[in-house]
Amino acid sequence: MNIKRKLLVKGKYIARMRNRSGLVNAITWLGRMAQGVVGKNREAHEAARQLWISFAKCLASTKSEAAEELRRYSFAGVRAKTADRSRFARAQEMLDSGADPETVRRETGWFQGYDGKWRFEINDSELEISTSGGYSRNPDIRRYDALIKKVYFEGDATAEEESELRSLSKNLEGVNRKPEVLGDLIHHPTLFEAYPALENISIYFAPNAKSGTGSYHPGFKEIVLAQTDKLNTQKLKPVLIHEIQHAIQDIEGFASGANVDMFTDTGDRSAYQQYRDTAGEIEARDVSQRREYSD
Repeated sequence: MNIKRKLLVKGKYIARMRNRSGLVNAITWLGRMAQGVVGKNREAHEAARQLWISFAKCLASTKSEAAEELRRYSFAGVRAKTADRSRFARAQEMLDSGADPETVRRETGWFQGYDGKWRFEINDSELEISTSGGYSRNPDIRRYDALIKKVYFEGDATAEEESELRSLSKNLEGVNRKPEVLGDLIHHPTLFEAYPALENISIYFAPNAKSGTGSYHPGFKEIVLAQTDKLNTQKLKPVLIHEIQHAIQDIEGFASGANVDMFTDTGDRSAYQQYRDTAGEIEARDVSQRREYSD
């Protein structure tokens, strides 16, 4: 069996493991294998690329309880405010002493990713989205959003609440009630505790962007989303998770995402294929797929 076939078979097998510890160990194993073969020859490089893509797809589709739990996590690193430094130091010591990577992860919560940098998990199951102002840092906008729901959707508002809504409507005239930063768009205390700067990442809903797409611009610290997805939070969620992971990559110096314009077509691979196969894009795509299938 050639190296490409061997790695693909192994990747598909471990992605369907029913044991969560085994799945996380698999991520570490895949990363080490990929790093070991990249650059050796064309076949080995292709094998490493396919190995990661195969694993992400299999993990997204398998229905085991272990996979369902693992999908609820994003990857954070040493620059997170909530990073446990003592456990991180212990993880390094254990690995240097020859401990099995899964034993290291199980005892410390830390593991190495595709780029060799250390990561731990942030639980994304608490993430919620409101594009109507429900999580705005302006209390008047939050109250206005809550009253709109009570008056027009739930139908159980009191006369006093209806009067309050009319008053707020006048007070908020000329005020932009659209989410302008990530902290106004999502509820995710664990994420913002780890990375407070993410609260101030700019949010822009582009009218001409294709549905289901998004982008993160590190120079502007901005996430761009499709205007057409604004009312469909279930469709918006995996895209947003993907771009948040790119923002974390930017903070941590992880292997970063890319843009298709950074590549040109070659004889056997299109610019789009090359873009999708960068380490940062694979990681962000894996995170968003895992979160999407956990609901």
